[in-house]
Amino acid sequence: TSRRDGGPILPLAPGKRIAVLGPHANATRALIQVDTGKVCASGGFECVTSPLAALADRNPDAGTAYAEGCDVILMGRQGFSAALAAAEAAEVVVLGLGGTSCGSWGAGRWGKRGNAPRHLHCRPANGTNGMQWAEGEAHDRTSIDLPGEQHALAAAVLALNKPTVLFLLNGGMVSVAEELRHAINPPAVVEAFYPGAEGGEALADALFGRTNRWGKMPYSVYTADWAKTNSMLDHDVQHGLGRTYRYYRGSVPLLTPFGHGLSYTTFELAIGEPRGGWTLSTASATALHVSVVLTNVGPREGDEVVQAYFAPLSLAAPGVPNHPIKALWGFERVSDLGSGESATVTFSLGARDLQLSDLNGDLVLAPGKYNVTFENGAGAVAARTVTLTGERVVAEPFPQPAAPAPQARRAPAASGATSGTSAQRRE
Repeated sequence: TSRRDGGPILPLAPGKRIAVLGPHANATRALIQVDTGKVCASGGFECVTSPLAALADRNPDAGTAYAEGCDVILMGRQGFSAALAAAEAAEVVVLGLGGTSCGSWGAGRWGKRGNAPRHLHCRPANGTNGMQWAEGEAHDRTSIDLPGEQHALAAAVLALNKPTVLFLLNGGMVSVAEELRHAINPPAVVEAFYPGAEGGEALADALFGRTNRWGKMPYSVYTADWAKTNSMLDHDVQHGLGRTYRYYRGSVPLLTPFGHGLSYTTFELAIGEPRGGWTLSTASATALHVSVVLTNVGPREGDEVVQAYFAPLSLAAPGVPNHPIKALWGFERVSDLGSGESATVTFSLGARDLQLSDLNGDLVLAPGKYNVTFENGAGAVAARTVTLTGERVVAEPFPQPAAPAPQARRAPAASGATSGTSAQRRE
């Protein structure tokens, strides 16, 4: 959230001229997951406050300019000049970028095809296969990149070297590697997903620092090129360099790792020693009760999420050769922790929390040593080594298909016709 010259980008300071740009800057419908149902009484979205309107409301003493700049998917840079002029005149820029979705919203910007409504960006347009970026039921994207002209718009804005905030509206991952790795002016990035009808208000409160309650990434984000070399039809997360935070072994760092998330304040973690030490047994249901102390050492109140992971270090033979590099086994949110305050979070760690899936699909308790870490996704980490003793145990076998039920035998058909009638075929 800081510029390369060291000055903070977020939170925004009221009273500065802000340019709110991009295809999602004035979003209403795009804030909401498709198929949510009626949002406003009319069935439309006029009751939804856009990010632009919410930001302007919180910045009444200075100008808040708006320009779309470009479409979400359609190619064309006709709006660039207005967007760049607004950015030039501003002290801070907020860029609203991201993806788009298809769903039962009724008639969209494409009009109708017969009696069926055409939804927003749900067909190829201007020679661009818009469906590769649209997300919705029964449809997967084939690209994780920003669609259309959005990279070009962001590059032109960042080249002005104005403090810039980029917020994303999307469901599945969207790669903004070019923006995050900008050589001169990397922006602060807020992943908003589809935040709902109150999302514009919540986003504006967060950007102006009225709240300090951030989440953590629920999945890892790769660079756009990754999807070109890894088939989306291959669901084996261990193939190649692996995928997800559990198995990824690539030398190129993930663009945004699972569990990552920053705050306007800084936290530290410390682990208390559990009674009985750091040993568990595969033969016992006894758990370790681990106390983790979270301390806010930063300048302001805020929330934090303490995440608990384990990683096998050394396992007794035969081991589990396909074990994950790291696996989440618990998390707890601490709310409204003041500057200088501490809170204690207690985790219960049992042998079943360390279970692994073997090559047969069985969930096993494998004796050995495990690294247990407590992290906040923003750099604070506290770790201990746990020893799991005993014999290897299959905690949950892989489900096997049930044997087919025997079929009841049917009575034999009559061999002839009854006197005075014709023989009838029995069905």
